[in-house]
Amino acid sequence: MVHLGELRDEANHFVAIKEFGKMRLRRNLRVAQHRRPREPNKKPEVKKENEDPLYLVRTEVAIMKKLHHPNVIRLFEVLDDSDREELYMVYEYCSGGVVYNVKPGEQTTPLSEEMAHKYFIQILSGIDYLHVHGIVHRDIKPDNILLTQGGETCKMVDFGVSEMFVKPGDDTMRRTAGSPAFMSPALCEAGHGETHGCPDDIWAFGVTLYCMVVGRLPFYKENLYDLYESVQHDELQLDDHLSPECCDLLKRMLDKNENTRITVPEMYKHPWVSPKTGEPIPTLEEIEKNMVEEITEEDVQCAICRISSVFAVARAVSKFKRHSTMRRDSETPSDSSGGSVQQLP
Repeated sequence: MVHLGELRDEANHFVAIKEFGKMRLRRNLRVAQHRRPREPNKKPEVKKENEDPLYLVRTEVAIMKKLHHPNVIRLFEVLDDSDREELYMVYEYCSGGVVYNVKPGEQTTPLSEEMAHKYFIQILSGIDYLHVHGIVHRDIKPDNILLTQGGETCKMVDFGVSEMFVKPGDDTMRRTAGSPAFMSPALCEAGHGETHGCPDDIWAFGVTLYCMVVGRLPFYKENLYDLYESVQHDELQLDDHLSPECCDLLKRMLDKNENTRITVPEMYKHPWVSPKTGEPIPTLEEIEKNMVEEITEEDVQCAICRISSVFAVARAVSKFKRHSTMRRDSETPSDSSGGSVQQLP
């Protein structure tokens, strides 16, 4: 659940507050623990994540808070409400809406290739930045790419199913994640084993580009089983109005074989991606210059802030006043706004 927060940052901008139940995060924690490989003949040891059920969550939050990229949503703070068993993630606010609104099973007006290219290179830069830092998004789609006010900049959002590499350079994933229409053929295969997160992200990115320049999903069936079959076996249909360069890129991004699917470094060199616009496209080397500093134990412990008891008191006062107002129709308390919380103490 996402709320437009009353809190504002130092520049007086609105922020977006996303609410998470701790139960869901603990389930994700158990999945992450199962994914961790065990060394043979090694005695079990007491790990920090066993002492603190949210340790891995804290670690991931600590990393996310240090990710600074113009096309990745900024996570400002995470607040822990122990009374409600909820975590509140405070993000920067994007008021421009989604990058493109695709309707399943319907044809909509596509973006021009020029406009799609403008957004594409920004998303590509964001994906590259995440992959360099060992993070796969796992749910790339137009709904998870938001525009800032004015529509000039797009930002990747919703890291609810994202995963971090277990080992540097190892992007193998075991669980299925993502939105069905944007899932790769490997993820659509029944009983699939390990898949690779980076090629899966590229496939979803390819579906996103297809939606923007064609105006519909490349593969769509109302029945989920039929959709999975279509993704795995149906041939990609491309419209005549697309340029040869755009068609070639889509074919390579939506290659059903993940071993031959185009990679991020290869996309930078593709003629549709780096054409005649003169716009500087950040390279992998430039992104690596902005690698986040090492995450310390202090970063992990301070990643999530516990909400002050002042918040709990304010909620109680606000609730009491609402009930009092309902009982006393004839009188409206003069200080009825006193229970609202406008900013963090």
